[in-house]
Amino acid sequence: MKPGLRPELGVRANQRLNLTPTLRASLNILRMNHLELAERIQAELADNPLLVADNAPGWNAGSTAVWSDSAVERMAHQQGLVERLHAQIRMMRTSPILRDIAMFLAADLTDEGYLADSDAELAGMLKVPFDQLRQAIDLLQSCEPTGIGARNLRECLDLQLAALGEEGDMRAVILDNLGLFARRDWAALGRATGLPEATLRNKARLLGALDPHPGRTEHPSTVVYLHPDLRIQADPSGMWKVELATGDLPALRVDEALLCQADGQDAQTARYLRDKARQARALIGAVRAREKTLLRIGEAILHHQHRFFARGEDSLAPLTRRALAETLGLHPSTVTRAIAGKALESPRGLHPLRFFFPSAVGQNGDTDALSSFAVQQQIRRLIGQETADAVLSDARIATLLRESGVDIARRTVAKYRQCLKIPSSFQRRKSKSVL
Repeated sequence: MKPGLRPELGVRANQRLNLTPTLRASLNILRMNHLELAERIQAELADNPLLVADNAPGWNAGSTAVWSDSAVERMAHQQGLVERLHAQIRMMRTSPILRDIAMFLAADLTDEGYLADSDAELAGMLKVPFDQLRQAIDLLQSCEPTGIGARNLRECLDLQLAALGEEGDMRAVILDNLGLFARRDWAALGRATGLPEATLRNKARLLGALDPHPGRTEHPSTVVYLHPDLRIQADPSGMWKVELATGDLPALRVDEALLCQADGQDAQTARYLRDKARQARALIGAVRAREKTLLRIGEAILHHQHRFFARGEDSLAPLTRRALAETLGLHPSTVTRAIAGKALESPRGLHPLRFFFPSAVGQNGDTDALSSFAVQQQIRRLIGQETADAVLSDARIATLLRESGVDIARRTVAKYRQCLKIPSSFQRRKSKSVL
């Protein structure tokens, strides 16, 4: 032994991310869609001798999920963002705890790429200090696509402006006047900022190039197909009902007979079997919790959107995730995780669950608000009925909608028209004249 060195025992405090197996399984599995859950079950069955699958249709004896072409709906869904973020985080030089927190946050983003929970909620759930949480968020926000992991739209745009080299003071000027930039009110912007119009126009072009939804960035090479997670159909009496579309997944249970043998084994084998039994029960509990939450959300969607299922897309009502969460007594982030990447099948077709949460557009008078989707369909119909001699401008469409009771601005009509990928009135008039 070298001089001055001697062995000794001591106690050292060390902080680490410590989610219980039950909480970890519940959070991960709640966010999985049907196909991801099937893959997870298959992997667990291969790894855990205490987990037993009672065969279900489409599930073979080798615990491999098999679906026919008719079972897998041809609905494209973008997948792979979490994997790309995890790959970037793994390459960062940081402490293990910050890497673990950042990896968790990357898998907990909304479809738009935002953090669903506040810093206080995340710190409480993960049981980590605020400074560590914020450092982990900084790690996540340093990933590509730029703007990912923001808490709100302003922070998302600020991250992108910073990446483009804009100084902090100029970023604040731009973000404090987003409404004026959207209206392209150069005179008001000049008074508010003291900047010349040429500079303001340049900043407006810069804003137009930013992505407010970095989580929706398309990657065609990562397209997979979704299986519906929920199904709505009419029963023999004509009443609508909601059911889980999990008929091709096996029923899971713990092999109690094998677990009973743990008492007659050596200590290491007994400990191994008991650990595997705990893991199996955590998975089974998480799957059941996922099913219960999804079923409750499906029933709430059916109740709120019953006119859509009876009449069609024009009857889709506005609905927010927060409002649904309050109705069900859930946290909004739970609803966000539950609907992420999942789909609902009905006689109206296969729709992602987020389809049933359109924003609201006000109506004049005492009538209920319309959903943005319903207004878009009205715009599509108005444009579809126009003739070469009477092409409707965005302003005229806004006037017609207001006359029918929809409180809408011209710029909102323009935004919805662009969402529908419909050309401007000038381009439509030009194409109709050629015909």
